[in-house]
Amino acid sequence: MWRKYGIIEVMMNNKAFFFFKFGNESDMIQCLEDGPWLFQNCPILLQKWRPATELSKEAPQVISLWVKLFNVPLEFWNNVGLSYITNGVCKPLGMDRVTEDTCRLGSRRIGYARILVEVEATHKLPKC
Repeated sequence: MWRKYGIIEVMMNNKAFFFFKFGNESDMIQCLEDGPWLFQNCPILLQKWRPATELSKEAPQVISLWVKLFNVPLEFWNNVGLSYITNGVCKPLGMDRVTEDTCRLGSRRIGYARILVEVEATHKLPKC
């Protein structure tokens, strides 16, 4: 999965921070934009390293999650409708390519919509 982003090397320091070395900057940017990422079913937070960056493991205030919306009525299978549904619980950030194509072209998958949302890390997530 990571190979397509041109990662040349993965390093870890004594504080358990991982560093990914990319072949070029455009691959790194694409990797950052394609997140959020999971490692062994746990979310990992990726950010671009800069000189003088102070490394600390603070709990994030907000996190991005992929959610699946099942049984979406056909009249809500569009950008406005899906945004309306997710806005009631969290902040919608985007959707996966298949959901986007379904909204735009009216074809493909309609079993569920997959939406990227931002939620406050301290809030309890709804079960439905």
